[in-house]
Amino acid sequence: MLLRKTLWLKVFAFLSLLNLSASVISAELTSSVDRNSISINETLTLTMRYDDRAGGDALDLEALRQDFDVLSVRPQTSNSVSIVNGNYNQQTETTWTITLAPRREGTLIIPSFNVDGNVSDAIAIEVSQSSTGATQETPMLVNMETDISQAYVGQQVLVTVELMAQENVSNLSGGQLNIPNAYLELLDQQSFRRVENGIAWQVIEWKYALIPEQSGTLEVPPQLFSGIIGATSNFGFPDPFNQRGRRISARSNSQPIEVLAPPETNGLPWFPAKNVQINSSWSGDTSQIRVGEPLTRNIEIIATGQRASAIPPLNQPDSLTFKSYADQPRLQDRASASGIIGTRGEYTAIVPSAAGELQLPEQRIAWWNTESETWEETILPAQTLRVLPAQQDSSFAPPNPDTIIQPEAEPETAGTISTGSASASSSSWYWPVITLILALVVILQSWLLLTRSNRSSKVANDQPDSNEAQCWKMVKRSIRAKNAPALRKAIIRWGQACFPESSITTLNSLARRSNDPQLKELLAKLDAALYAGNDGSGSGQPGDQLDEQLGDELGSALEALKKQSATTPGVESKLNPLYPN
Repeated sequence: MLLRKTLWLKVFAFLSLLNLSASVISAELTSSVDRNSISINETLTLTMRYDDRAGGDALDLEALRQDFDVLSVRPQTSNSVSIVNGNYNQQTETTWTITLAPRREGTLIIPSFNVDGNVSDAIAIEVSQSSTGATQETPMLVNMETDISQAYVGQQVLVTVELMAQENVSNLSGGQLNIPNAYLELLDQQSFRRVENGIAWQVIEWKYALIPEQSGTLEVPPQLFSGIIGATSNFGFPDPFNQRGRRISARSNSQPIEVLAPPETNGLPWFPAKNVQINSSWSGDTSQIRVGEPLTRNIEIIATGQRASAIPPLNQPDSLTFKSYADQPRLQDRASASGIIGTRGEYTAIVPSAAGELQLPEQRIAWWNTESETWEETILPAQTLRVLPAQQDSSFAPPNPDTIIQPEAEPETAGTISTGSASASSSSWYWPVITLILALVVILQSWLLLTRSNRSSKVANDQPDSNEAQCWKMVKRSIRAKNAPALRKAIIRWGQACFPESSITTLNSLARRSNDPQLKELLAKLDAALYAGNDGSGSGQPGDQLDEQLGDELGSALEALKKQSATTPGVESKLNPLYPN
């Protein structure tokens, strides 16, 4: 009996092994496409089928990216069971649906793939040229332009990317512009409508400031965008959830830029810009300067077409008639129609040490004019101030001995009082009363100053926290509403309130201030999401609705930065002592 049972077990194991071997042998990897001929502005769908179970990353697409841009990959595993004539049969199939966009015209090859030793066949795709005009037959166009084709290292180049799509195109999406060896800042993004050749277009325009960091040929890569055309609902309106429409794509041309090395500077700092201005102001009345009393001078250097960090510092004045104490410079960048405008603010406390004329020398900044390609100088003229002597405080000056009435000698006659004695007696109460009044005045002034100082300190300490708390509520509210544009503005305002000592004007500047790689990546995704087109509204304004996962991750990262800023003491600006020992 035991021998018979062992024999049946061996037979069952052998049959199972045969079934497994047949399954492995019968596994097959096949590839197919929906079209073999497309234009450069169209996409195609590649379907890979494997008659067995495989991981989603089992397909290596690296060779495919040489001729195609991979827009999306959707792996799926399905199981089916059938019973025929009492025979139980189970089949497993793994399918990859891949959306591709051609990178160039001509004959492109979809290579063969290998999954567990099973190899698919290669497929040839013919890619033809498409018309570049805005016509009914061209549902989507992308144009890219630069204001100049040749620039020096550190010189600003304006890059404009314009996406045009017809009204029946929905689910617009595209990648973020990324250029190595260069500084890139998004200046503006606009969405509007345009009628051209009798066709209504939805237009999205991005304007960037590009600053090359090394010489050579710098290529602005082509920008690829995609959308769905023909997907409509039962009411005739575009339906972003209906994926039965045809996916189309459009790619811009690339823009090469020749970057030149800086010309001879003769020892001067390399400072290219479109225009440079210097403004000067004082924190007090320059007509009432006295010896020993500090006065703060504010100098602003404004550079059009350049970042604030590239503006060279001014020379600190040195003189025997005054002492100067420089504060930390304040750097700020803001976006404009002409590009980046950088501002460097220098604040110096000047303390006169002698009465008379105080000479402040002129300040010169040499800069390279990128429009005329010549060296220029911007000059802050010299200034002469009149310094008054130190003011003497006579409130507590000792009395003049000559004015004190001395009592006369007491006469020998009893019962009489001399005139001198009467004067001394009448003045004996005068000085104690005056002293008491002065003491009360000093005490009252001290109390008023202390109250005002505490009130100012409370306002100064409470206001940022209140402002920061308000801005933080706006950030959380925008995340809950899934409103990407509102969230971007709220994060910038919160960064300005949380880090007032830093120049927070964009998401990039907040990322640099946080020094957190994860937060930097999430903020970049938020910028990309503003035109990533995953909102599903079909309104022609892609990116208005925030992805829920991105919102949750941003909320967690910003919460960590908020806690870090609350526990890290702020950076205080400290001057050297006005009267060093």
